[in-house]
Amino acid sequence: MNRFILASILFFGLAACSNAAEDDLASLARGQLIAFEVHDAPIAASTAAFLDESGAPVTIADFSGRVVLLNVWATWCAPCVREMPQLDALQGEYGSDDFVVITVSTDRIELAEVEYFLREEIGAAHLALYTDQSLDFALGSGVSVWPTTILYNRGGMELGRIAGPAEWNSDDAHRFIEAAIALGQE
Repeated sequence: MNRFILASILFFGLAACSNAAEDDLASLARGQLIAFEVHDAPIAASTAAFLDESGAPVTIADFSGRVVLLNVWATWCAPCVREMPQLDALQGEYGSDDFVVITVSTDRIELAEVEYFLREEIGAAHLALYTDQSLDFALGSGVSVWPTTILYNRGGMELGRIAGPAEWNSDDAHRFIEAAIALGQE
């Protein structure tokens, strides 16, 4: 009986800590990130794949153990293009075994053109090239606005998203990313 009570206390205590941490994250979605919607509870990520620069399929599950900030964008989308240097800087500053910024282009142009645009026009040096020409991942993830940025926890669960552009080089965004990285490290 004592083991059951102890197990119950431990389970509910851990659940409360997780909810408290996610509540803390939600409280940081302010200022430049006021439109970021943190879910009440994490939701399962789409299992649909997008492609890496070699054409190999990749899913969110491939990034297990890392916090993922995934941005769906296109070269024809002016707000998307404006965000790219900021997302590149986030990857440069925070990219690690704990955190990664992934930008998934939904362009239907040749991969070489998307890569040229990303590297030469935008000047992205830290972002890997991922594509979703079929829109399987974007639509499977419920994306209907470009850009959309989705935050996943280390277990591949969606914590929240912002449909539309954000100021990723702001102090608000940096505090938010740092809190997201800290989730699950306690």
